[in-house]
Amino acid sequence: MGVEQTKKHAWWRGASVFAVAWIFSGAVNGGMIETGRPLVWGLDNQTLKIPAGYVLTDALITIRQETLLSESRQLSVYVLNNPSIGLHSYGSHEQSVLQETAQPAATITLDSSQSTDTMIDLEKCDKPDSWVWDIFRRPFLLEISDSEPALYSSSLLELVDYAGTDTGFGLAFLTDGEPIQWESLELRVIAGPLGITGPQISRTYTITQETFSKNDLSQWQPLEVEIPSVSSFWRLKDNTLATQPVGNQPIPSDTPTIQSSCLAYQRYSDLRNFQTQITITPQTSGSVGVLFRYKDDNNYFRFSWNSLNGRKLVKKTNGVFVVLAGDTVSYKPGQSYRFWIEADEDRIRVSIDDNLIFSVQNFEVEAGRLALYTLAGTEARFDNLSVNSYRYNHVPTLIVDGPANGIVDQPLTYFLDWTDQDGDPIYLTVPEGTPGLSFDTKTFEWTASQVGDYKLVFKASDNIDTISRFVRLRITSGVTETRRSR
Repeated sequence: MGVEQTKKHAWWRGASVFAVAWIFSGAVNGGMIETGRPLVWGLDNQTLKIPAGYVLTDALITIRQETLLSESRQLSVYVLNNPSIGLHSYGSHEQSVLQETAQPAATITLDSSQSTDTMIDLEKCDKPDSWVWDIFRRPFLLEISDSEPALYSSSLLELVDYAGTDTGFGLAFLTDGEPIQWESLELRVIAGPLGITGPQISRTYTITQETFSKNDLSQWQPLEVEIPSVSSFWRLKDNTLATQPVGNQPIPSDTPTIQSSCLAYQRYSDLRNFQTQITITPQTSGSVGVLFRYKDDNNYFRFSWNSLNGRKLVKKTNGVFVVLAGDTVSYKPGQSYRFWIEADEDRIRVSIDDNLIFSVQNFEVEAGRLALYTLAGTEARFDNLSVNSYRYNHVPTLIVDGPANGIVDQPLTYFLDWTDQDGDPIYLTVPEGTPGLSFDTKTFEWTASQVGDYKLVFKASDNIDTISRFVRLRITSGVTETRRSR
């Protein structure tokens, strides 16, 4: 049961210079990293919620490809300061942001025979000529409370610096070979206490994209709400998801079609904290919008835009509607609008074309599904959907007390204590031992059969994050000395 070490650390909000996933599988349509055209992912640092006195000491990027590559190619990843929030192709703003970054944080070779999952650990991505080494002494380490020292690379320090500003931060991806079709992108950071007592915490951002470029609706499911007798045909048309009234005109037999008032996105069943963007083009008068945190027909949120009655953000609880915000602005049929919705714990914000229109908070937080919405057969086009979900977690705590020295063939006893602030179940991994681990007494017995130096590895996981503790042990003859592991 022995498992090798996995280092995870975090970020600090408290010093002037530091002012900052394997979550999803089975996707059909993702995004594209095109040759010579960077894909930019901008993040909002307000979603970090890092407590005072904590420090970021590691960040991991995971790129999940849809399929294996046909040939090897290079992929460069850049850490950016203040890109536009969300997922973007290479625009004028992104060009100026990228020009400020002289070199990539990491350049890796994607092999055609390797796994579709690629992980980049920024802690290991160091550039000797980076500007950060004009400020910090290299190597740069920080002593983290109840953990091993955190070693910083230049790329990690750049991320800490950019994420600590009042603006956003983000990543850019660039390939020199064939385009890379990706299923999801993930950024994971872990924070630990610096000079204070507390559990480590993690923040995981995962983004997926739906471009409707494939003749496939398998990731969508009909969802009848409010007026099920008045539904629409949903179909793929010209690389968009289009709606039309039932019986309005014939649909080609080879076109996937779903009849419903709403269409639920199958990738997410328990979406809680997220930012989503989608371009909606209403073709006729009526109503269009997005449902989110949908639990059932009687419990969900809805943002809708009516051509006559304006925009409304409503919450339905136990079958009762409450209007959270609204105005009388109507849309123009034929005009495209970029919808942006953020749900972050008890706060919800809505923007149209980068203009904030609603911001509400202080209500019960729930998780649920995401769905696209039309009313009474409104004709509309839906395009370029992206969902940036983020997850907050407290890393389990694990304490291991016991001998640092021992005698051959004599059993050693270690006392363990583990907790999880979120109340999640904890799964332990311990070295091989006889009789091993006792959950009743929280003790672990281990016996060495020969003289030597050993490192015993203990792990506690909540199936989201894992913490490791190590006991360095010398086996010889003599009196044992007791010390607390770190």
